[in-house]
Amino acid sequence: MNAIQSVAQTPGNSLEVGVGSGRFAAALGIGRGVDPSPNMLLLAQSRGIDTVLGCAEKLPFDASHFDTVFMITSLCFAQDPDQALREVQRVLKANGALIVAFIPRNSQLGRKYQKNKTGDSLYRFANFISFSELSKKLKSAEFIIERSVQTLLHPNLRLNIEPGHSSGSFVVIRAKKTGNPVI
Repeated sequence: MNAIQSVAQTPGNSLEVGVGSGRFAAALGIGRGVDPSPNMLLLAQSRGIDTVLGCAEKLPFDASHFDTVFMITSLCFAQDPDQALREVQRVLKANGALIVAFIPRNSQLGRKYQKNKTGDSLYRFANFISFSELSKKLKSAEFIIERSVQTLLHPNLRLNIEPGHSSGSFVVIRAKKTGNPVI
């Protein structure tokens, strides 16, 4: 949570894509959430989040609607991450911010979760990506990375928050909308 707060300004008119139970949205003051699971939306509603049923690749919101969009460990579950990022770009206002928190594929936890994909963990459905891959996807969707921080640092998953992305199992990126991608 602290790593996310370190790169996110006051959310303003904000949305969490893949809100799930609403635990992060409630703690961060994010007012709205979208998720494909009706059961998860009920949990988010119980935490005071205004929820909408939908998926990342086709967000049910008007263009240029939000100041900030959060994707907290949800991009790895998108069927089409590139389309999801284009949709986020579409619903963000000019110069809006995207906060992406993710577990890099090549991190200590990323490797562990990939190795145990046959288990009962929710992450068996995840398609982890590297920081480099995400950087390319963000650039293609007309975002520019402003800042990145990392925590759960190798080798003992230390909770320190440091700038960068190369040794953390949880990385948070703040990216700014710069234009309008070709959809």
